Amino acid sequence: MQLKKKYSCRLYEYLRSMVNLGCVNLNVDTFSQVITDNKYPRVADQRRYVIDPGIEEINATTDITVSVEEVREASANGKGKTVQYKFHIKEKFNGGLPPTNPERICYQ
Repeated sequence: MQLKKKYSCRLYEYLRSMVNLGCVNLNVDTFSQVITDNKYPRVADQRRYVIDPGIEEINATTDITVSVEEVREASANGKGKTVQYKFHIKEKFNGGLPPTNPERICYQ
């Protein structure tokens, strides 16, 4: 099966290259530049149009499992703005078989 969404593919390729780390912190601005070419500068839009649907598709169709949490800066009201995404990445093993060839996952 292949990834059909443009940003799912970009997100997968980036995270797949970091799977050995297990966890990746990515600044919100850097995420916007690297993954969306600054199309979605707002955190709410990044989550709605890129991250949440991307993770859903990646988890359903690829050889890795991804989750994300928002890292917020401290503020007086306790609801600081999101400054980073912390991606948790794990490799799936299908009954002991080696992972799928990552070059063949993305729809071109």
